[in-house]
Amino acid sequence: MSKINLKPLAVAIVAGSVLLTGCMGQFRLTDKVYSWNKKASGERWVNEIIFVGMAVLLPVYGLTLLADGVIFNSIEWWSGSNPIAAAGQQKRVLGADGSVALMTMRTDGAIDVKATAKDGKKSSFTLVRRDDTVIVLDDHGKQVKTAAL
Repeated sequence: MSKINLKPLAVAIVAGSVLLTGCMGQFRLTDKVYSWNKKASGERWVNEIIFVGMAVLLPVYGLTLLADGVIFNSIEWWSGSNPIAAAGQQKRVLGADGSVALMTMRTDGAIDVKATAKDGKKSSFTLVRRDDTVIVLDDHGKQVKTAAL
């Protein structure tokens, strides 16, 4: 009686579940490397030399694309959140009318917004994306508005 080796089958199942998910994610790791490369120096030629070095000599971009495409985007597809996402990252937006909004990215992909109007009135809310819809939640998590994308 011959033994059946289940190891190749297990590897094939795991690889198939990761590779055949059809996920197209944010490629956050590659984006972070690219963003760093753009700001590495004030000179565009130096940035280009760094880019070529990281793309050809040291295959940094190839490795980040592989990690994003196979690992992180698969995790994002299965769990709904990218482990390399910009959680905690903040952006300050100035309105034409003098209003200011501070937007903070959360780990679940939602965005917390704290806004201050020109007259000093403050408000806060959360933006949550579900499929092709953005939902606005108040401070208590109650749905206030929705908008289709």
